[in-house]
Amino acid sequence: MRTIYNARKKFKVVDYARRSQMQQLMNKLSEHAYIVVHRSYLDADTVKDILWAHPTSIELLHAFLRMLIMYCTYKTNMY
Repeated sequence: MRTIYNARKKFKVVDYARRSQMQQLMNKLSEHAYIVVHRSYLDADTVKDILWAHPTSIELLHAFLRMLIMYCTYKTNMY
């Protein structure tokens, strides 16, 4: 088991090389064709807010215009 964990960690380190967490997030979202909208402060490289959605979710939103359900979690899946 330890060998698998070490190999996964090594892969992640290579994958994350020279990128901030935000850059990595934006890269993964674009890789998987998510729709991304974000705003930044003009005077700094700080993100104000970010919204992303799966393309299927956008199609459902267009199909059912009167209902919008947002499911937002933050650190709820801690073990």
